[in-house]
Amino acid sequence: MKKFALILSLLSLFSIHYTQAQRFYFGPKAGLNMSSITQAIYQYNDDHLTNSQFLGFAGGAVGVLEFNNGFAIQTEVLFSRKGSRLDLNFDTIDYRQKGHRSIALNYVEIPVLLKQHFGGGGVRMYVNAGPYFSYWLGGSENFKLTQYYPNEEVQTELSTDLNFDDYWLPNADQNLAEANRWDLGVGFGGGFAYDSGPGLLLIDLRYNMGLRDLNRWLEGVEVPEDYRTLENRVFNLSFTYLISF
Repeated sequence: MKKFALILSLLSLFSIHYTQAQRFYFGPKAGLNMSSITQAIYQYNDDHLTNSQFLGFAGGAVGVLEFNNGFAIQTEVLFSRKGSRLDLNFDTIDYRQKGHRSIALNYVEIPVLLKQHFGGGGVRMYVNAGPYFSYWLGGSENFKLTQYYPNEEVQTELSTDLNFDDYWLPNADQNLAEANRWDLGVGFGGGFAYDSGPGLLLIDLRYNMGLRDLNRWLEGVEVPEDYRTLENRVFNLSFTYLISF
C-alpha cells in the first residue's frame, strides 16, 4: 500500500502543471492479455512441465482528456481476462502425452493513466503510467490432456467454474484463507497515436503489475513461512479508436 500511495502522490504532483484542457476523446478498445500469476505453479524438477503465458481478451471503453504540451489523462473501463498456464509434454518410445492446465480470472478493471505525447503531425509517440483497480467476477480452471498409445489416442478435458464462494487459489488451505476479490496495481508502457479520419488510432503496449496477494488470510491466521505470494502479471497489446468531442 505504501508503494501505491507514493505512486498516487507523484501523479498528483505531476498533473498540477497542466490546467487547460484542449480536447476530449472517447472510443472502444480491444486487445490481448499475455499473463501469469506469480508463484501460482511451483517450479517442478521435471523437464516435461513448462510455465507459459495465459492468453486472454481485454476490451472496453476509453476516455482521454488532453491538455497543453502533449499531456493527457486517460481512464478506461475494461473487461480483462487474466490467469496462468502450465504445459505438459511427455514423450518416450512407447508412450506420449501432451496437455495443459490453466486458471482463467475475469475482472472488471479501471486504469487511470497519465500520458505524455512526443512529436507532431499525423503520428505521435506517447508513454503512460498509472494505477489500476480491478474487481474479480469469476473464472474457470481448465485441464486438457491427450494420451497417445500405439493403437489409440485418448483425450481428457475438464472445466470447472470458479466463483467467490468456491475457494480455488493454490498455496493456501481454504480453512486459512479466501479469494481476494479486489486487486490493484500499476501499469506502464507506451505506443503510437495515428490521425485517422475523424479520430485517433492508438496502438498500445503495456505491462500491468498487481500489488495485492490474490489470497486473503482469515483473521487470526498466521501466514506460513514458506508461503508464496500470488500476484497478477500482464503484458497487454491493444488497439483503440478515439473520436474527438
